[in-house]
Amino acid sequence: MADLGKFVDEFSGLKRGGHGNLTVGAISASAAQLLTSAIREIRQRRPLLVVKILEQSSDQLIVWLEEKKLDIMVGRFTETRHHAHFHFEALAGETVWVVAGHDHPLLQREHLDLCELGSWPWILYPPATAIRQLFDQSFAAAGLVAPNGMVETPSIFTTLELLQATDMLSLQPRAAVEKYVNKGLLGRIKVPIHRTMSNYGVITRKDEVPSQQMEEFIGILRKLAGMEKNSDAE
Repeated sequence: MADLGKFVDEFSGLKRGGHGNLTVGAISASAAQLLTSAIREIRQRRPLLVVKILEQSSDQLIVWLEEKKLDIMVGRFTETRHHAHFHFEALAGETVWVVAGHDHPLLQREHLDLCELGSWPWILYPPATAIRQLFDQSFAAAGLVAPNGMVETPSIFTTLELLQATDMLSLQPRAAVEKYVNKGLLGRIKVPIHRTMSNYGVITRKDEVPSQQMEEFIGILRKLAGMEKNSDAE
């Protein structure tokens, strides 16, 4: 049924003068920079291509990929069994920041330890995500119990609104929040996070011949990720 629905959508698009459809699922960090640049480039190459973007956490995206609601996913595996069903090509790593609203009292502090943040309420990603696991591991390594007062959401937009309206803290990918910090909408809490997340990448279904637009889009992502790595190395 998913295949039939996809065929009907693509056929309808062609009748309207379009050139196919591409549905991409993406985690917040990739959507912030890499995905945006990739969409801009494929739109230049294929101006009539219909591109649909679904932004969610990896655990939900991979369910949609398995159900064939997505053509491509940009994220991470969340279960061991995924290796048997999907192909993964690493793209980039992620630096994480602890952020808060622009007038948060902790922003006045120059030197902070993670233990000093345990009494504050947090906005966190769902438990199955890599960044939530990084948060839990960081607190456990410091001998701390994870905070009780928290909001769980994969939405960067909900997080941004909550950070600006409350005294909550959040661990976020740098790529997703850096521009808001630079504009003064958020502030970065300078506390060291010694652990790192695994790279995110392009995930596709195994034993499936990709469409021409899928191959082209993956090639653009690969090229842009390579350019970012070279820029970081310089």
